[in-house]
Formats: sequence, structure tokens, C-alpha cells
Amino acid sequence: MMDLSTAVERLGAALTAEYELTLKTIEAGHSGDLGAPIQARIDDLFLTEDGWDGDAPFSAFQTSLRPPTTVAFQAKALKKLGQRTLFKAERYAAEDVGGIARLYVSEPKKNQAATPFFALDLALVGGDPKIVATHELCGACRGSGLRDGAACDAVDFGGFPCVKGLKFKGGLSFDAGERLESARHAEAAPGWEALMER
Repeated sequence: MMDLSTAVERLGAALTAEYELTLKTIEAGHSGDLGAPIQARIDDLFLTEDGWDGDAPFSAFQTSLRPPTTVAFQAKALKKLGQRTLFKAERYAAEDVGGIARLYVSEPKKNQAATPFFALDLALVGGDPKIVATHELCGACRGSGLRDGAACDAVDFGGFPCVKGLKFKGGLSFDAGERLESARHAEAAPGWEALMER
């Protein structure tokens, strides 16, 4: 079963690599010779359809940690760039995939550093931690799954519905099941209390 400390360490390394590659790309105007090997390390964290032989259905990821390969407006890009914030880590039973760690992170932008945006599910696949599913947090219910006292029914522009505060964005489709553990890593902006306090 995926433990929180391993998941946080593995994702933290990928987020640092994403930030460093983006920064180098902005400074140089392109990713250069280092881009491909660093991106390969980041991409290796994501499950591929060929790497999965379980029963949970797989669909292509709609989001990834993929820095740009070229940058036209360096000053503007540098001003916006920020490392993603890890807000919270949760561990779920997720029996279909042998348990997951769900990590809540921001976008890689300074002005969004206090806003949870993505939930990334990590599981052990062949003994290696992999991102097996990605979700966007629902802005309408702030990730709580409830709006006006009822289940949130928001749907985004791509047709993805809110399910318990999350909009599925690819990978394995499974029931997370019971939450077993939760640990805060950073405070979120006002309005996200329901997500952070559960």
C-alpha cells in the first residue's frame, strides 16, 4: 500500500524537477539538452496504459507536469512562475488499485500559490510509486463536494462533473473508498476550509 511519506517524497522530487526545468527553459528561451532527460524523469512518474494490468479502466491523462519547451516572453513568464505548493496528503483504501495517496497541489504560478488546484493519486505499481489518476478540484464547491447544502452538480467546460469535490482528468477510474490518514503540509487561501479540515 502507498504510504504518505513515500508519496510526498516522490511527488516533491517531480515538482522540483518541473520547476527547475521550467525556470531553465524561461531563462534560456528553450529547454535545451537538459530538457529531454528531465522531462523523461517527470513523465516516468505517470502510469501508462501499458503499465497497468488491473481491472480499473484507464483513460488518457488530461493534465500532466509538462513544462514548456520554448518561451517567448521571458520577463512575464519569470514573474508568474512559482513552485507548486503541496497543501495536503491523504491516504485512501482504494481496493481496486491497492491503496492510494492523494496529494493536493497548486498550479505552478506565484499568484496561485495558496489555491489548491489539482489532486494527484499515487499508488504502487510494480513496486514503484506512480501517479495513477489526476483530478482538478471543483472551484464551485471548493473541493468539498457540497454546494448550498446538497451534492455539488457543477460540470466544467470539458463535460467533467464534480464528484465529491473533484473533476476526474484521466488515469485509472476507481472508488477511493475509506480515507485512512490525512496530513496538512501548507495552509490554503480562505474559502478552502472544508477541504483542508476534513
